[in-house]
Amino acid sequence: LMSRSLEAAREADLGYDPSLVSTTVVDVKQNGYDEVRGRAFYRRLLDSVRATAGIESATLAEFEPMAFLDTPARRVEIAGYQTRAGEELAFLFNVIAPDYFRTLRIGLVAGRGFEDRDHDTAMPVVIVNRTLAERFWGGASDAVGKRLRVADGDWRTVVGVVGDVKQYGLDK
Repeated sequence: LMSRSLEAAREADLGYDPSLVSTTVVDVKQNGYDEVRGRAFYRRLLDSVRATAGIESATLAEFEPMAFLDTPARRVEIAGYQTRAGEELAFLFNVIAPDYFRTLRIGLVAGRGFEDRDHDTAMPVVIVNRTLAERFWGGASDAVGKRLRVADGDWRTVVGVVGDVKQYGLDK
């Protein structure tokens, strides 16, 4: 039973391809960087890694999938959706850089991925997973162009829908 369970876990569909992927954690706040200097550092780091021979793709993310850390769920408001009595919408949310989906080979279902034009002074955009798109808009293609807001932040327009990813457990 244990061998079969281990084999099933090894062959489970994670929603991304972890092969040939290497990760590292860099926290510039510990070295006194403010947000502006931190963004500049991460941009230079990403440019440097992308220019390294043998690197196919590189990206940044606040949280990596299957790191076995509880990614915090954040309250989400869906434009046009009326919550039911006692219903609170809270979903996992990740801040990522362009090429995240390409780097982890996460399939784009509809719309587009993040691009360099999607920066902090541009129109706020978001990419959602297939499950959220189907639950609130009936499907991936219907989700593109819709809006949602995370916590009390700006309204964001859905520009893409990607496949579901196991974030911190094979059963979630």
